[in-house]
Amino acid sequence: MSSRLAGITRDKQPTTHKAAAVQGHVSLLGLDMFQELSPDEGRRLQALAMLRRIPHRDVISLPGPTSGLVCILAQGLAKVTRLDANGNTTLLYLIKSGELLGGSVWDPRDDMRLVALQPCVTACIRLRDLEEIVGKKTFASRLDAMRANRVRRMEDRLSEVTAGRVPARIARTIMRLCREFPNRMDCGTMIDIRLTQEEIASMICATREATSTTLNQFRRRGWLGVHDHQICVHDAQSLNDVATIA
Repeated sequence: MSSRLAGITRDKQPTTHKAAAVQGHVSLLGLDMFQELSPDEGRRLQALAMLRRIPHRDVISLPGPTSGLVCILAQGLAKVTRLDANGNTTLLYLIKSGELLGGSVWDPRDDMRLVALQPCVTACIRLRDLEEIVGKKTFASRLDAMRANRVRRMEDRLSEVTAGRVPARIARTIMRLCREFPNRMDCGTMIDIRLTQEEIASMICATREATSTTLNQFRRRGWLGVHDHQICVHDAQSLNDVATIA
């Protein structure tokens, strides 16, 4: 592969724009945390939500901790990145639609930022309104579950970037992404998101060159392919075998 992943353009430097108000209907009722709401509760929630559209690769700005607002990724996919003292960017984890942004689930710091990996829609709702509609105890329980899931994912990520050589770390990352974003194909399982080589490298704390070399090796061996700029796993067993190598 070249400096691009089979035609995927390089990740450009994220920029921050004023988010546009959403035109058209984006329903919150399909999100897991709201599926048990009654139709009346759903309509009230929808009416109170402040929706904003975030363009692809733009930084998602969140309200401050004293705003009294809860922000949810209503649509799309985002990444949390961190800039270290050497100027290197690490992709910490991915945030899917339905997850909370900011607050006690993820507390943004000066060296971290939230970037849209796809065109996104965020929904901000006042905490007191959300607790009244969903129920204070129910919302707290779901928040605890999200927090526990985030901690588990971070622990998995730590294992990915610290254990083994680059091939093992890439194989583990690819197989995890297959589980989280599966798209079943006749030839295997496609990762249903587009990631550049730089993003994959930043997920495992490796150089782009080492990442490119390893992905080329996996591709030549027939373990994976690239279809429409997305990685497709053809031989999960071989990748799992590499992933377990210390």
